[in-house]
Amino acid sequence: MYILTTQTDYDELDPNTYYWTDGKTVFFRSNEIENADIDSFRFYTGPFAKDKAHCYLGSVILEEADSESFEGMNLSFARDGNQVWCASGKLDQADRATCEVCDSGKFVLPLPLEHPRLSSPCF
Repeated sequence: MYILTTQTDYDELDPNTYYWTDGKTVFFRSNEIENADIDSFRFYTGPFAKDKAHCYLGSVILEEADSESFEGMNLSFARDGNQVWCASGKLDQADRATCEVCDSGKFVLPLPLEHPRLSSPCF
């Protein structure tokens, strides 16, 4: 579990930056997370995070997740005391007590040959 770092800006080309703060607001990439508690905010590798009141998948609150028992398992899965969560939300078919991850959960999509911020194609 990691603590937020204060940054002056967000680098959209850095694939490893998920959560950050400007010292006043918590962000998931370039999206503000409204009402997130900076002091208790912690995140896992990938899109899962929590604070004292909520659990997050990116900038979206996981309404049924329990913040006290919530933990990231890898880049694609997390769990709390009752449920397993994946990058698309609650995973009803999984048994929380026996669910194990077998890898990092990382799937890398290639960057497009042209990026709007760059003036020439990437090779």
